[in-house]
Amino acid sequence: MKVDMTTTKNGAIIPPAALRSSGFDPHEGVECNALNGCVVVLKKCMSAPELVRAAWALRILSANLIAHLAGECGACDGKCGSCDGECPYSKADFSVDIQLPEEFREIGDIPDDAVLHVEFPEKGGVQFCKSTGDPPELWDVPAPMMGDLLAAGVCPASLEMLLKSGEAVYGE
Repeated sequence: MKVDMTTTKNGAIIPPAALRSSGFDPHEGVECNALNGCVVVLKKCMSAPELVRAAWALRILSANLIAHLAGECGACDGKCGSCDGECPYSKADFSVDIQLPEEFREIGDIPDDAVLHVEFPEKGGVQFCKSTGDPPELWDVPAPMMGDLLAAGVCPASLEMLLKSGEAVYGE
């Protein structure tokens, strides 16, 4: 059940009908998870079946959001109009998810949640740095999610244009 809500200076109130349809008891505690770009409210105490259902519901929501983004970007056939000919991207470009050891992140002043940008200087070697994310680029999309997007048929060139534009692609 999707419910449109507005926030006020006092926060947001979840309509009782939304809580009931989600299986919440009106007198049980809830846990609010403030994540990047979303807020997820879970029962504070769940049995294993409830936890499985919640995890599955989040997976379905994720798949729906990816499908929506795929619809906004259009399909990639390797010869789309966004690329002016052959697509310059390959799935291999997005297949590596690099995790730097904590001590390297400390030395480089790179936060744990920062997206890494990898460069290959002409003189050889590899250089890792924190992505500025301004404007966002394809490389700012985590590799596992980029894999999901490519599997959904998302055109990387169209996605890159949407990322850089900053325009709304979901909701009003």
